[in-house]
Amino acid sequence: MNLVMWSLRDVLKTLTGLTMFGLGAMGPKMRFLTEYDPSPEEVLNNIIPQYVNSIIFGALRESVASEHAARMTAMDSATTNASDMIDKLTLKYNRARQASITQELSEIVSGAEALK
Repeated sequence: MNLVMWSLRDVLKTLTGLTMFGLGAMGPKMRFLTEYDPSPEEVLNNIIPQYVNSIIFGALRESVASEHAARMTAMDSATTNASDMIDKLTLKYNRARQASITQELSEIVSGAEALK
């Protein structure tokens, strides 16, 4: 059984070669009739800098995303703290107002008792 792979060189689909793999009793035998353009070294020289750039870009994106997440968490915490502070101050204000009203009522009742 032979597995045949065709390689195409350019958009015009010019045939550059044929690679055949013979699978027989002796094990796989390989014959290369194909020349690859560009060479593996050129491919690596172009791919490695792009890979490093993408790794650095990914790290910078993660850094920006974590900064935004930290800011969101800080703002949520500040909002919660402000709401708690407003609730406490409202309670203090209402207690002071209620104490003032109670004092005025007791003064009015005392004055009315004194007039009788």
